[in-house]
Amino acid sequence: MNTGSSARWHLAKKVMSITAVITILVLTVYSVAFGGQRRLPVYYVKTDEKKVAISFDAAWGNEYTEGILDILDTYDVKATFFLVNFWAEEFPDDVRKIYERGHDIGNHSATHPDMAGLAEEEIFNELAITADTIEELTGKRPVLFRPPFGSYSDRLIRCAEEENYTVIQWDIDICATAENKI
Repeated sequence: MNTGSSARWHLAKKVMSITAVITILVLTVYSVAFGGQRRLPVYYVKTDEKKVAISFDAAWGNEYTEGILDILDTYDVKATFFLVNFWAEEFPDDVRKIYERGHDIGNHSATHPDMAGLAEEEIFNELAITADTIEELTGKRPVLFRPPFGSYSDRLIRCAEEENYTVIQWDIDICATAENKI
């Protein structure tokens, strides 16, 4: 190979290397920005202990709240109650009882919408309204969030995480399981 051919060959190799690096960078950025790795809520926590996490969504009525709390107390069981803002505002004494009896309280939105389709501003608003109410009633801001209907998106999880929430999802929906057996 003469000197001219050798120089062109080295230049071609450099151009190909630079092109490869740029391509990898573009694909990486595109992958992360547009659906690279899907964000997921916590479905379960791996442990060697024999434990189950029990949670309740409080969104409609309170006729069973006292009975549930009494049963949990009888067996010294703690649960997490995910509260919707309109429920918390309608039943503030129940919110206080849940908290005073040592149960965790999580955020379940303000108005119980399908939050996966909401704009960021709406998501932040739904989270803030309920968190403010829970904090006002208990003195503690919630750190757990469960999306209504189990519906979530990458945007929803990212927004919740920006507000310092851990997003929780059920592993077994006892209501759906019971309905399917009837």
